[in-house]
Amino acid sequence: MRPGTKQEDYGFTFGASKSWRETFADALVAKFDAASNIRDMDREGVDVSVLFPTLGLYIMWRNNLDPELSAAICRAYNTWLADYCSYDRKRLHGVALIPLQDPQRAVAELKHAREKLGLVGIFWRPNKLCGRTISSPDYFPVYEVAAELGVPLCIHEGARTVLEQAGSDRYSEFGRHMPATRWNRCSPL
Repeated sequence: MRPGTKQEDYGFTFGASKSWRETFADALVAKFDAASNIRDMDREGVDVSVLFPTLGLYIMWRNNLDPELSAAICRAYNTWLADYCSYDRKRLHGVALIPLQDPQRAVAELKHAREKLGLVGIFWRPNKLCGRTISSPDYFPVYEVAAELGVPLCIHEGARTVLEQAGSDRYSEFGRHMPATRWNRCSPL
């Protein structure tokens, strides 16, 4: 915020933007439930939506996050997301969070998310985590199970964050002058 500006607290992300509140008025009243999501998709002419976590862009990418806590957060989020998508399984599809602090736990959550919950992909930031990059051999078991289950690995950077970002060593002020969507990619494994 610029010095001297005042921001009202509307109790939700982006709430200070009048345009945002007007655009999502129906969803706000409905507390962003699945039915309001479908109505927004209908208004925009969107047939199918693949849902990525918002706070998941950041919450899971902490080196100091206890692996057991990470696994519990992922399980809770994935269970909630599957329930949300159950409103219309033909149009709403969820991408799972997996606890990458511990690759063995990540494999277990991937299997649960796909086989028990029906989620369709894995969400993954292209950043170092616990000293590992996306090419770390420690993650090979995750890739093998994803391939067996036919689950794509969806790479999605989060711009303008306090966490390390992919490409920040190659681009000055990475993410500050370019839309986040320019850097987002979803690639099949």
